[in-house]
Amino acid sequence: MSGAPFGPRIARPAAWVGLVALGVARLSFTMLSPRGEVVASFVLSLVPIMIALAGSTIAALRVRADERRFRTLLAVAVALILVGEINFVYTVLAIGPLGPPIPHPVLLLYAGAVIAFFGILVTFTRFGSEPFAVRMRFYIDVLISMALPYVFVYRWLVRPLFAELPYASIGMMLVAAAYPVVSVTLVMGPWPWWWGGRSGGGSRGNVCSSRV
Repeated sequence: MSGAPFGPRIARPAAWVGLVALGVARLSFTMLSPRGEVVASFVLSLVPIMIALAGSTIAALRVRADERRFRTLLAVAVALILVGEINFVYTVLAIGPLGPPIPHPVLLLYAGAVIAFFGILVTFTRFGSEPFAVRMRFYIDVLISMALPYVFVYRWLVRPLFAELPYASIGMMLVAAAYPVVSVTLVMGPWPWWWGGRSGGGSRGNVCSSRV
């Protein structure tokens, strides 16, 4: 992709310039009324996500076929996050400052984004070429391995933290406990496929694809 007109040499400096511009814009909002500052800040928070969606979509349409799956999954994940964030911003500004009630159907969008991000990680390994039975066994192992950490996080972290919140509900606490568990699993789950598989042998000995 080094020959692309908008490659890393341009994209990275542009990202830093954009970050500074967003910071300056955010500081300028302090001159607005309290209500205007809140509205502008929430709307501004959507701008980086929109830029990421536009960039990943353009890349998905222009890259080689062997990279298209990665770019497409990235675009799907960002799109789902953007829709969820738009719903959140609208609810906060138009209905109430607490945002949508939890649990809420919009959480399915974030769940879809998590699945898409996991698919992105898989594209960096040869896991996708493993037999179907091997892949299903891996997914089941991941779900089982999440059970104990989830119980720990819910019982000893989330419940004490949410105990003082008057609007906390069991559904909200169950969802809150899922966030750290899913995040850590998303990062740690594919590691066996990066570093040679769970048993360290067989066809998984060299898992990193040529795209890494």
